Amino acid sequence: MININKLKIILNRKNQFLALFLFMCQFINMAYAQTTIHINKSSKQKFRYNMVVAPGYVFNDALTEAASIINKDLAITALFDQKTTQSGTDFLITYGVRFDYEAKEYVYSLEILDNTLQKKVKKITGQGKDLRNLSHHMADHIFQSITSIPGIFKSLLLYVSKEVENGDDVYYLYKSDFDGQRKRPVVKTKTPILSPTWHPNQSEIAYVQYENDKTVLYVQDIYKATRKSVVNLKGTISSPTWSRDGRYLAFASSHYGSFDIYVLDQRLDRLSRLTKHNAIDTEPNWSHDGSLLYFTSDRGGQPQVYKYQMKSGNVKRVTFKGRYNAAPTSLPDNQIMTVHRSEFGRGIALFNLSNNCMRMLTSGIDDESIALADNGVMAAVAAKVGDKRKLKLISVTMNISTTVPVAGDNVREPAWSFL
Repeated sequence: MININKLKIILNRKNQFLALFLFMCQFINMAYAQTTIHINKSSKQKFRYNMVVAPGYVFNDALTEAASIINKDLAITALFDQKTTQSGTDFLITYGVRFDYEAKEYVYSLEILDNTLQKKVKKITGQGKDLRNLSHHMADHIFQSITSIPGIFKSLLLYVSKEVENGDDVYYLYKSDFDGQRKRPVVKTKTPILSPTWHPNQSEIAYVQYENDKTVLYVQDIYKATRKSVVNLKGTISSPTWSRDGRYLAFASSHYGSFDIYVLDQRLDRLSRLTKHNAIDTEPNWSHDGSLLYFTSDRGGQPQVYKYQMKSGNVKRVTFKGRYNAAPTSLPDNQIMTVHRSEFGRGIALFNLSNNCMRMLTSGIDDESIALADNGVMAAVAAKVGDKRKLKLISVTMNISTTVPVAGDNVREPAWSFL
């Protein structure tokens, strides 16, 4: 999760004053010119960067493609802007990529210099057979070296797409890179797929599927293409979500009539019912330390977010602004994101639970299904765009969104993998 105070400290070191928000600027095409990362001396602060080709490397197809991927990775966070001159810059990034025909793999080098401190921040070399993965890897190093926050460019997305084939509805569960590239279906079915979620190992996923007029909770290995049903309950199952250690799988079920929150301890194969209320309790989401489960409940008359203390079993309401807050997604610094409904429609809101302050991240009329990147910098949202539903990536700090290429025009329920 992005730490605003940490960013303010970085900016203060460079500019001797604080700035809360960073602003998006346009990226320009990669060229032979030297490149740098720069923190602007204005109130609209941003990290600016340019790049210089490492000695011993020539501009080749691999380097051109890598530069394009790295630029797009950094641009999508809305925290960076490329600069063409070295004057007044704070960071110099030097890198190179080439294909080793003898080893049949790509070789790269990356060096980051802090010009202000005249100190080398990072120097790495490496190799691999997948150029896109190597480029994402380099972008992660650049991002973390400048912000002290882990990069998410090698992370993955899941999303559900409802399509029509030969006049019939078909449901796909797709896996893709974080930017929508390299998408491929991992499930195809004629019955609805709901609530996909990642296991921390990035190999397993969980999701709910309708079969024979009932819902089934599956865990699937996306690389071995094997799956198993892990819960057999009467009623409807929805909203599975794994704890960060991968041991516990929380979900909602109407097994006893009304929806309640359950947790499956996969190590002990033990199922526990956490809430017992005649209201609808659904959409659980783990806190980062695993001590809490946030969930949506209408026990107060309208959908709001509550938290369940795992040790004590105590339940407490945490959202009070607005008449509708649902689908909570937790951030590590006592913040949550919700789907927030107002007179203008449904958008994504960020709540600081320490002071009950709310900030709208989107102003859409029908946004839904939040998926937060593991570092908290970005969120994926299924957003209404005209008469279509597309996938947007939102900069949590900047409130700037980017539509990513996805399969189909009816995309729902994105899920972002762990780091």
